[in-house]
Amino acid sequence: MSCYAYSFDAIARATNAVEELGNLFSEVNVDNDPNYAEGLSRFRSCTTEDWFIEAFLADGTQILAEGDIPPGALPWVNLVNLFARGDGQVNTQHLFGSFSNKVDGRHGRVTAYAVITTYFDGSGIQPEGSTTGTSTYKSDVVFKRGKWLLKKTTLIIN
Repeated sequence: MSCYAYSFDAIARATNAVEELGNLFSEVNVDNDPNYAEGLSRFRSCTTEDWFIEAFLADGTQILAEGDIPPGALPWVNLVNLFARGDGQVNTQHLFGSFSNKVDGRHGRVTAYAVITTYFDGSGIQPEGSTTGTSTYKSDVVFKRGKWLLKKTTLIIN
């Protein structure tokens, strides 16, 4: 989950990255912004090739389902970048804690709780300033390539 946090936060700092509407497989921002390149590289290092994420609001409303975006790190990175640029995000900080881990051979489940602070410069939808929220991450993990990788992540936005 630390790798996820570093990766997401790098994408949020990718203020020179352009919004990629309609092409979640574009890597144009790898050359446009070093934070984007770092975030994508980090996401690829801690997820499987078919990793996917689903997201729910705390009341159970699903806002992102498996199949809404293609699996893999690149589509998620581009979606995160799209929303970050549109909102005027210039930084986020994920602080994870209270981990619960279950392991069964080369498979496992990680539950982690996060406090997330997001900073806005006022250039997008959000006014200048910061917000803080909490989320719960439940991830299925597999041991591959000599380390634990995210296979599926369920994000619950509190």
